[in-house]
Amino acid sequence: MIKYAMCFFLPLMLSAVISRAQSPSYREVVYKFFDTYSPDPDVLPLFQKKKEGWIVKEYHYSNPDSTINPQVFWSAKDKSYESLNYEAAGTDTVAITQLVIKYWKDVGGDYEEYAFARNIYYGYPGWDWDVINKSLKERFESDTLLESLARAYSNYASAFVIEQYGNHFENNDPDRSILPDSLAISRKRINKFIGYEKKSLDAYEKLLTVNPSYQTMVGSVALKLANEHLYMYSDLLMAGDRADALKALQGVHYPDSVLQLYDACLKSVAKNAIIFTGGDNDTYAMWYLQETKGVRKDVVVVNNTLLGLRRYVKMLEILYNGNLFNTKSDVYFKNNFDYFQHNDIGISVPMEAGKFINYLNTYNFTDTELNKLPNLVYKGEKIKRFYTTKVFFNKPSTEGILNNMDHIISLPSDYLLMNQFMLIDIINTNLGKRPVYFTYLEPLMSNLLEPKEYTYQLNLNLEDK
Repeated sequence: MIKYAMCFFLPLMLSAVISRAQSPSYREVVYKFFDTYSPDPDVLPLFQKKKEGWIVKEYHYSNPDSTINPQVFWSAKDKSYESLNYEAAGTDTVAITQLVIKYWKDVGGDYEEYAFARNIYYGYPGWDWDVINKSLKERFESDTLLESLARAYSNYASAFVIEQYGNHFENNDPDRSILPDSLAISRKRINKFIGYEKKSLDAYEKLLTVNPSYQTMVGSVALKLANEHLYMYSDLLMAGDRADALKALQGVHYPDSVLQLYDACLKSVAKNAIIFTGGDNDTYAMWYLQETKGVRKDVVVVNNTLLGLRRYVKMLEILYNGNLFNTKSDVYFKNNFDYFQHNDIGISVPMEAGKFINYLNTYNFTDTELNKLPNLVYKGEKIKRFYTTKVFFNKPSTEGILNNMDHIISLPSDYLLMNQFMLIDIINTNLGKRPVYFTYLEPLMSNLLEPKEYTYQLNLNLEDK
């Protein structure tokens, strides 16, 4: 791993001198930072690409509500790196590379790298508006500029209905203020969302005309255009506007190969199955087939990433009459449901999934034995903690010993995200009721997944041995 990583990041060191003549890439900026500086372990550096160059800000794990201390790291004016107020890095290149690898994993570096590369500006509140304003003053004719514009319009549109991407930017518009997820979205906000989404679709249409072979992160520009229609569809559903959501499906043209693949995927699973999806292509194509072609409407297609959005969870609760999971809205609408912190107090006994779900849903902050660490406050609410790193789906025997150790999943040793918790809840709620499949190898459930032709099936034999 280290040898591979060294080969992977070596070009960054070699290109450091060259990059002084032009704006460096995100990958190079990350390596240059860790190669030069050693931030406090409690600090997560976050990067922004602005008009003035590359900016670095600090996210502190102990203060999850904000980022602080912005500094120019690479100056667009001077075409060079600036000195920052951090301790100097050590000289162990292997250790530095390991830090970069960990950082890359923690921040989703592959996605961020693409976003930084394809957007003129990125990584800060209002980057989308800056791109839009630039397009009003200059002609965006090239393929990469058109993609940047399309992504900017889409990102800007989203904040009118759902705070999905972070970096919230109100832009002096009350219809962009953060709206509690428990409140209905106004018609005015929905109309603004639709207006900007149509501009995003127009930009992708123009991109398709300019360069039909253009490749995006998800595939061809034709596929990306179809997915953008489905993105609009899904956000409108979460906003409670099914009529306009169905209109967003008009004029959608998915590549035949994509529809054939996910048609086969839907038809391959058992009756009344749940399929967890992990990305745009699998989710949107199957939703499109179900909605427009009536393919396997008995199957519940759940996007695992969207389980981290309360409006999506609420939509599922309404759609399936509260039978898909057990957690109630008075719990998941709270700010401290975004994530849960692991509290290592030496208890390693596995916990049955239903008890684990109930434990966090009814968490008692006054239980001092299980809360020896200082309370972290996030958006005005204390963060809940979990102390076991093992959860299982089958019942324990009368002696308290597990019937089948293969049914244990390992939880993260630092924090558990909302979508991961809801994944466990949905699976546990539907044991013996609905068979469960994944379109991808979900890390949390990987030891319980059995490969099929088009999916991975959750393999749980809950009979006593």
